[in-house]
Amino acid sequence: MRTAALSDGFGLEIRHDGKPSLLAWAKEKLLPLLYEHKVLVVRDADLSLPEFVAFGRSLGTLRTFVDVSHNHPDYPEVFVVANAPVAGRMIGMDRVGLYWHTDQSFLKEPQPISVLLANEVPKRGGDTSFVDMGSVYSALPDDLKTVLSGRSGLHDGFPKYILTAQDVGLSVDELKARDRMHCPPVEHPAVIRHRISRKPIVYLNPGFTQSIVGLEPAESERVLAAVFKEVEEPRHRYTHRWSPRDMVLWDNRSTLHKAATPSQGQRRILYRLGIEDGGFFG
Repeated sequence: MRTAALSDGFGLEIRHDGKPSLLAWAKEKLLPLLYEHKVLVVRDADLSLPEFVAFGRSLGTLRTFVDVSHNHPDYPEVFVVANAPVAGRMIGMDRVGLYWHTDQSFLKEPQPISVLLANEVPKRGGDTSFVDMGSVYSALPDDLKTVLSGRSGLHDGFPKYILTAQDVGLSVDELKARDRMHCPPVEHPAVIRHRISRKPIVYLNPGFTQSIVGLEPAESERVLAAVFKEVEEPRHRYTHRWSPRDMVLWDNRSTLHKAATPSQGQRRILYRLGIEDGGFFG
């Protein structure tokens, strides 16, 4: 297994020595590397869907996507990102995650690890970018760190809900009521310590964090704007340009990510797994 840094700040590229080692060494080798480097890019991960699912299980417990209608019909553990037919069928979701977020922070127990496997990738567009939120925390001024210390952020997934064919005929109020039954807004610490490294991380994101609990609305907006301005600084970022058979793993405790849409006429099919590794907050 050969490794190389992806950027000056975080991320690691891995070139493995064949399929058996990738499956056999996954938990022993990859999890410690992931906790340390926050994003791993495994090149030439030539895995079938059953092997991809087995790989995910070697890392921890698989978690299905909240909306199961976008999962693969033959492998329900796999969430599909696609703008083209998969085995002759239009399945999955196309426009997803086009904003900075961390996966499922709108749930009481967010998703710790995400894995994407590239089946088809566009020649133009479709990049995925990541932000190191430990680096963001270190860059914040002390007065902002003081404001965030001991406070919580309110996370809500409904404003980013993407309408599907099954929603036709429902009002916004009906959609919101249905969403609230399954995913009511939740509070999470604004600053967490990683369960392995114990390093401080800002756990706020523009996609799902609506406010800082306990602050007046204007002050909450000011604080979030200051944090999210730092999120946009390029020095905290790694942008991944996809190649066929790339497999990318990321730690949702440590990073934010967002996707870019492929250029018009470009096909994209990606498969995603969610992994639980022993509790998000530790």
